[in-house]
Amino acid sequence: MLFAWYPGPYFQLMGGTVLLFLLIGVDVCLGPLMTLIIFKPGKKGLKFDLATIAVLQLGALMYGGYVMAVARPVFTVFVGDMFRVAAANDVEDAQLALAGLPQFKVRSICGPVLAAALPPTDEKQKSDLVFAAMAGVDYHQMPQLFVPYGDRREAVLKAAKSLGILRGNAKRNVVVIDNFLKAQGKPEEAFAFLPIRGRDMFMAAIVDVRTVDFVAIIDAEPFPE
Repeated sequence: MLFAWYPGPYFQLMGGTVLLFLLIGVDVCLGPLMTLIIFKPGKKGLKFDLATIAVLQLGALMYGGYVMAVARPVFTVFVGDMFRVAAANDVEDAQLALAGLPQFKVRSICGPVLAAALPPTDEKQKSDLVFAAMAGVDYHQMPQLFVPYGDRREAVLKAAKSLGILRGNAKRNVVVIDNFLKAQGKPEEAFAFLPIRGRDMFMAAIVDVRTVDFVAIIDAEPFPE
């Protein structure tokens, strides 16, 4: 789950911590706690009770695993002036079928696929997107708008800001940035950042200034406090 579905900071970015604690809490209550309550040596029907608890616990574990699977990130998309992350259940099958490139027609199971979204130029497509937006669907959830990330490097670099600005957004950012630079072994000027939005939170996406490659996500506040 952590290394395939939610690599690196994506687990926190997509709210996986809350889901995991919920999953663990439910299984602990259904398993050991209920067993402790009902267990009594020699009790009539004890085997049936324990078997029922085991079935309930297995069912809860399977459901929890399903929830974690459908909430996993499948696309990291540059949209406008930031990155947006789309979960598996954010993207409908019909939208996937309309994608122009094969890598955008499937939901990844080994971390999100990097892409960029372009506003539509076709009038019908514009009209369809208006209705989709009214239903709560945004550009990062529409694979038919996706193009390879490399096609939008100039736009990414134009939207990116210096790490000096990121340092000033929050006090805690200083330590996070220093740790990142130490791990990379490069000067601060070699990188820039853009906000990246997950399910309910923002972090900072780091890009290489020279190549505009997507380098990492760090747990820094991308906006001034």
